[in-house]
Amino acid sequence: MHFKISSLACAKRAKVAIGASGKEELQRVLVSASEAQQLGYAVVTVITDVETPPPADVEVRVSRNPGRDLLLLLVEEKVDACVRGCLAAKPFLNAVKELLLVDEILRGSLLETPEGELLLLGPVGIDEGSSLNERLEFAKLAVRFMQMLECKPFIAVLSGGRLEDLGRIPEVDKMLAEGEFLASCLRKMDVEVFHPGILLEEALRRGANIVVAPNGIIGNLLFRSLSLVAGWTSYGAPVLTTSHAVVDTSRSRESYVEAIALASALALRAE
Repeated sequence: MHFKISSLACAKRAKVAIGASGKEELQRVLVSASEAQQLGYAVVTVITDVETPPPADVEVRVSRNPGRDLLLLLVEEKVDACVRGCLAAKPFLNAVKELLLVDEILRGSLLETPEGELLLLGPVGIDEGSSLNERLEFAKLAVRFMQMLECKPFIAVLSGGRLEDLGRIPEVDKMLAEGEFLASCLRKMDVEVFHPGILLEEALRRGANIVVAPNGIIGNLLFRSLSLVAGWTSYGAPVLTTSHAVVDTSRSRESYVEAIALASALALRAE
């Protein structure tokens, strides 16, 4: 656990609600909730559609619509933060839009590199970041997010080829032009930014802590490659377009302790 996340989480020890659906998935969530509480990161409530004997140390609430009820607890200020857990993505995100009055959802996946540094990668939703304006908005929100974690923002804007590949195919030409334009816009914000083209390895070598993918599909592939294949620690994907502390998570993960800790840490920004 990165010391910035753990220290913020322990300082707040927020009330965090997390969703679960399915018997096997519920057990993983319950184990994670118990561990997060024992470590002092949060006080956890599990919202699930599965009838189960409640464990001694974790509050469990059974719901026919756990995604919606999870967010209602947040809106009604009965919890400070929430984590999607292993709930289905589409209904949960629809409830985020409806109940939190969010017109547009932009998420970034917070990862920890093998060297122990934090990295925010996005957009990571497959329907996010398709336009230049969306990626610019993501980058602006990412800067604020990293500053909140007391990290100096350093942005790498990715595109579809090396800079010298201009003229090979129209799709790459468009990505390269948009990458250059996006980088130039971000420089006006007085943040450090560079455009390495397709060279993710160059972005990481130079220590970028915000990586802006050409679109959400590519961002999602990068997240899966780094976290689910290469084994980088993932803290989940905070929803950046709301002041509420909402952390999205992949159903493929084995533990939700890191996501619960991040949600607790993010509860600070609502104060």
